[in-house]
Amino acid sequence: MKKVLVLLCIFGIIVFAQNSPNYMKISTVKVGPGAVHYKYWEPIEPWTLNVLEIDLTNPDVMLESVKAGDKLGVGNITSVQAENHSYAQHEVIGAINGDFFGGTYGYPLNSQVANGEFVKHEDVSGSNPSYWSTFQINEDRKPAITQNQFNSRLYYNGTSFSINTVNYDLQANRLVLYNKFRGSSTGTGSNTTEFLVSPVNRWLVNDTVKVIVEQKVANVGNMTIPDGKAVLSANGTAATTISPHINVGDTVAVYIGLTHALPRVTQLIGGFPRIVRNGSNYAVAGYYNEGGGATFHTDLHPRTAVGFNADSTKVYFVTVDGRQNASRGMSLSELADFMIHIGVAQAVNLDGGGSTAMYVRGEIENVPSDGLGTERVVKNSLVAFTALPHGSLSAIQVEPDYYRIFEGESVQLKVSGWDENYNPVEITQNNVQFTVLDGVGSVDNNKMFTASDNINSGKVVVSYNGLTDTVNIDVKTIERLVVSPRSVITDTSAVVNFSYYAFDSDNIEKDIAANAINWYTLDNNIAVVTAPGSVKGVATGSTKVIAQYRDISDTVDVEVVVLSGEYLLSGFENETEWGFSGENLNMSNSSLEYVTDLYSEGSGSAKMHYEYTGNTSVQNFLKLTTDMAIAGLPDSIFVDAMTDGTKNQVQFIVSDDNDELFKVSVKQWANNDSELVTQPGAFANATPLVDGSVFNFPIRLKEIYIKLGGPRVNGEVYSADFWIDNLKISYPGSTSAVEYEGVLPTDYKLLQNYPNPFNPSTKLAFSIPETANVSLQIYDVLGRKVADLVNKSLKAGMHEVKFDATGFASGIYFYKLQANDFISTKKMLLLK
Repeated sequence: MKKVLVLLCIFGIIVFAQNSPNYMKISTVKVGPGAVHYKYWEPIEPWTLNVLEIDLTNPDVMLESVKAGDKLGVGNITSVQAENHSYAQHEVIGAINGDFFGGTYGYPLNSQVANGEFVKHEDVSGSNPSYWSTFQINEDRKPAITQNQFNSRLYYNGTSFSINTVNYDLQANRLVLYNKFRGSSTGTGSNTTEFLVSPVNRWLVNDTVKVIVEQKVANVGNMTIPDGKAVLSANGTAATTISPHINVGDTVAVYIGLTHALPRVTQLIGGFPRIVRNGSNYAVAGYYNEGGGATFHTDLHPRTAVGFNADSTKVYFVTVDGRQNASRGMSLSELADFMIHIGVAQAVNLDGGGSTAMYVRGEIENVPSDGLGTERVVKNSLVAFTALPHGSLSAIQVEPDYYRIFEGESVQLKVSGWDENYNPVEITQNNVQFTVLDGVGSVDNNKMFTASDNINSGKVVVSYNGLTDTVNIDVKTIERLVVSPRSVITDTSAVVNFSYYAFDSDNIEKDIAANAINWYTLDNNIAVVTAPGSVKGVATGSTKVIAQYRDISDTVDVEVVVLSGEYLLSGFENETEWGFSGENLNMSNSSLEYVTDLYSEGSGSAKMHYEYTGNTSVQNFLKLTTDMAIAGLPDSIFVDAMTDGTKNQVQFIVSDDNDELFKVSVKQWANNDSELVTQPGAFANATPLVDGSVFNFPIRLKEIYIKLGGPRVNGEVYSADFWIDNLKISYPGSTSAVEYEGVLPTDYKLLQNYPNPFNPSTKLAFSIPETANVSLQIYDVLGRKVADLVNKSLKAGMHEVKFDATGFASGIYFYKLQANDFISTKKMLLLK
């Protein structure tokens, strides 16, 4: 996590880009014949991923699609689904959650085949997504990912009849096949003719299966469904068509088919969408080709996926954690890129989010987003089983078997025992011994490894009854320190707070305490360190701030500028100082000239004549362009303006230290047609023109932007004049007429200071409805005047004054405003 000190709003943050993910394989455990569990860590994103790799060429490992409770509509967590289908020589190795689910009955949304038997497909109304992808395995242990549609028939006496659906309610004039996934019986009504059939060999999808008719019952319905057998239910025209030709003892054929699927499919489960195709990232194309919308593919979620390599010999179960600090989750494209990285050529996304689960040899390996170890109930799962029996202990394995670790950090080691078939075997944990080589750290009695500050690569050798395994350790330390912002302009009243970023040799950011860094300036007469990461200006000048961690350091520049009062930037008397343009104006009939018959100071002002054609769908603007440096840390910018009665608004466009652009708007209309009136803007209200930009001094004035508020009747031509003069800035300690309400105040008011209590400075605000002689004074608790902040004539408006109490003692103070006949006093508290 970044260690970020509290920043003044004017300072920015450095962003470090990463070219490509740095996937680190931190654990490799063989968990069955032809089955290996990997754990990956990407520290910068960050991501934590689990992979179960299954070798299809190994005959002792099997993949199966399982249905919770072996019944439609039933749900259970993935681990229980796997264990409920586990028995001797058919023991669970690992599992992941399967398809999305929903609808009235909570069915899986796509098709499913379990051990050759059809669980379901899209219903007869076609409302389920038959265009979504499916993952399948056939009798030859070949995988595929395809989009399918249901296509099934009953063959008898040289003819055939369409099977409309599997395991859905029987509708009029239909033929439906029911099996154990429907439940104990068909649930049909008495207007049904039903045939109990038994397969001659085994059930398969996309193959013709011969079946023997064992029972034929008419006008009863709700026939019992024995395990391994099926019931053909027909009513209406379907029943009258096939019933005369099929009798008990007949052998007929059933073809349960899915277009585009492999022949002789034994296992199939649905997903959405396909994300890897022929070794390329197909996530976005797959998402839209399969009917995706909104932002599901770009949002960051926990994810589950299944895929296989280019020669179809290995299948990969994959999960990524999400919605947590340790792993942010992935978009579909990011998940596709990772799967390509590990060798996947074809892949489909399964249900993710809180449903994501990776179960390996009795343990949940991912961190479910619903909470630690909390699996969500789902409808189906993909499971790997082994056929080999248990034997005696022949190997130990330690997790993780590789770890890159920062000095002083710890990682929990886990040691497990395995037989010759890589079935787990219990071991006596107290008899496990650890030997740490190369001085990289130590292991305590709880198997917790803690890295030393000896920056090195080494090993931890694990021993048990003559068996050994090894953990490879890389201990890292800080090798780069970066302080932000890189260059700062401040004054003697503000405290500058710096952010810092520490990186190890792999450019991975590490969290170190601020007080572990030695902060100092090269010239304490210019600026001093007041706290770790905090610097305060003392006098005008430039110096450098150094942040040092051991022998690693970084240097930034600090310039202290002490300015107060108001400064004239332009009197608008120089024709080469400003460029003139506009938006949605007839520029051939618009012009800028400098006149001497109207001005607030000096000898002249700028007069802009403009013309535009009314259009209610666009806004019209005048623009004066420049590139004018502004020194120090001003709080406000002003310009005097007059119109010929049109209501306009002045906006100032400035760039900051890294050329990001910001708008400072005047919060009142420029609509006076009798004299030049001051239009003030506060830099505290600067808004970025590009989202994410951070305002940071020093600044440059780029444009004065005048939003024209005249009429815009379509097609009408309008022309008017706008005068501007006396561009000024003010610095803290002076008064600044900043109008917050958009209209002039109607009464005198003294506001409570902010912040209060304060240390060492605060702001005092007041409003006056007319030009007035104003005094603002500070008194201590004994009634003695200690500061005189304002003593001059001010124009109508809302005014702010900064009071810097550096050098004042803690305690209660009073501030008194007198404007013409108005007097008001308020109390404030200085705490140091």
